[in-house]
Amino acid sequence: MTTSKDREGDFGELEQSLQLSLPQDLRDLYCGAFPANVSDLVYRPAGDPAKPPHVLWALDAMRHGAQAPDADLVPVMPVDDASFACLVCAREDGGGPADLGTVVRWHLGAVPARAQRQILDVGLAQYVATAAADLRARGPGLEAMKRIAAAFSVHDDDGTRAKLYEVRPIRLAVQNVVIGLAAVRQESTYDALAADAWQTCEAPHVNAHEGARGLLALTLTEAFRAGGTMEIRFDRHPERRVPAMIQQFARVQRVDLAMSDPVSIAPAEARQLFFAVTRVPDVLRSRIDIATRAQAITPERACFLILAKIWSPIEMDMILGLSERAPSILKGGADPLERLAAQAEGDVCRAARMIGMLWARLSNAETETDSATRFMEDARVLVDWVIDEEEGAIVFTSSRPCSVPWVVCGPPVVVPAGVPLVVVPRAFANEQSAAVAERVAKRIAGPSGALAPVAATLQPRDQTSTAARDGSSPVLELVCPDNLAELDREVEAKLQKCRVGRA
Repeated sequence: MTTSKDREGDFGELEQSLQLSLPQDLRDLYCGAFPANVSDLVYRPAGDPAKPPHVLWALDAMRHGAQAPDADLVPVMPVDDASFACLVCAREDGGGPADLGTVVRWHLGAVPARAQRQILDVGLAQYVATAAADLRARGPGLEAMKRIAAAFSVHDDDGTRAKLYEVRPIRLAVQNVVIGLAAVRQESTYDALAADAWQTCEAPHVNAHEGARGLLALTLTEAFRAGGTMEIRFDRHPERRVPAMIQQFARVQRVDLAMSDPVSIAPAEARQLFFAVTRVPDVLRSRIDIATRAQAITPERACFLILAKIWSPIEMDMILGLSERAPSILKGGADPLERLAAQAEGDVCRAARMIGMLWARLSNAETETDSATRFMEDARVLVDWVIDEEEGAIVFTSSRPCSVPWVVCGPPVVVPAGVPLVVVPRAFANEQSAAVAERVAKRIAGPSGALAPVAATLQPRDQTSTAARDGSSPVLELVCPDNLAELDREVEAKLQKCRVGRA
C-alpha cells in the first residue's frame, strides 16, 4: 500500500532527477486522490519506471519521439495516441518561460514547429477536472447522439428538411476522423439555441482545440441562422451545464464565461466566442467593433459571413476599410435601381474579390522546404496584410518566400520572406494605378530604401493596360484569371448569400 509519505518521497526524487521546481498543484495531484475516471491515465512517479503510467516512461517516450522535448515539460496525461499533455515547470533556480504553469501538448511524431507546445489549458487542476468531466459525459452523450441520429433519419428517407425546433445532429470530421458531435434545436421558450448533446476530442493530425473550435463554430452559426438571441443552452446535455470542453476553450482564448447561469452561454459571451472561433485579425476586429458601435452591423453577422466563406477576412477588411457602403454590402447590397449606390458597391466588391483570390493563392503556396507541414491539417503559409485606406492599396507580408501569381510578362517573381508586396486592385484599367503602387512602395521603403517592397497592380483579365508591358516600369502588372463579367457573377452570388433574414 502506497502511503502519502511514499508519494512525497517519489515526488522529491522526480524533482531532483529532472532538476526542475515542480509546482504545488502537481504535488497535490500526485499525493491526493485522482478523479476515478482518469486515475489510470495520469502519469505518476510510482511503480515500474519502464511501464505506463510511470512518468519516467512517458518522458522516455517523448525523448525517443521525432523531436527532442523541451527540458521544462513534465508529462501529465495522454492526449491521444500520438501526443501527451505536459505541465510547464520552472527551473531549480526559479527561472521559467512565459507559459509557466500551463498545460501544453507535445507530439511524439514529426509535426511542424508551430504545432508543438500548443496550450491545452491555463492550469493543471483545470485540465484534469475538464478531462474527468468530459469522460463522464462521453458515454451518455454518444448514446444520446445515436437516438437523435436514428430519429433524424426520417428526413433522409423522405427528403424533407428539419424544422428549426426539431433536433438536428451535427458531425464534424477531418480526414475521415470524427472530432465533434452535437445535436441542436431552436428553443422557443427562451428564443435560444439548445444543445442536447455536444462533445469533441483531440486528434493527432489537427491542432489543439481544433475540434472544439470547429464544433463551436458550427453551433454558433446555427444560433445565428435560427434568428434567436445568440444564447446557447445545455439543459438536456449530459453534463447539465456548459460542457467542460467549451469552458476550457474559452479559458485558453481568454473569453470570460461568467457562468451566472451554469447551463447557458449568454448572448454577449456567445459573440466573444464567435470572434474566437472565427480567428478575426486584430485590425479587422477593430473595424467590426467600430461598425457595431455605429449600429451598422452586428458582430455575429460579420463572423457568420467569414465562417460561411461568403466573404474572406481580407475581403471583409477591404470592404469595411475602403467603402462607406460597407454596411449595405454586408447586408446584401443596394437595390439595383439605385444605380449610383450599386455601382459604387460593385467597384469595391470586385476589387475585394480579386484581392481575396490573390491572398488565397499566396497563402496556399506549396512549401517544399517543410514536408512536415503536410502532417497537420492547416498547412497554409502565414500571409499578413494591411489596408492602405488613403490609396486603396493592400500591403502583403509573408512569413516565407512566396511566388507572385498572374504576372503578365517577365520572369517568375518570388518575394522574399518579410519583404512587403504592395498591390493596387482596380476593377477597370487605370493609368494611375501603377503610380499609386509605386508611391506606396516608396513610402514603405523609407528614405534609405532598405526594405525595397515589390509593387504591383491587379485588374480583371479583360481590363489590361500597357503601362508595365514595355519593361520600363518597376511595377508588376497582375491579371486576375476572371474577367469583369465573371467577377460580377461571383459578387452577386455573395450578395445574395448575405441576405439572411436577420439584422
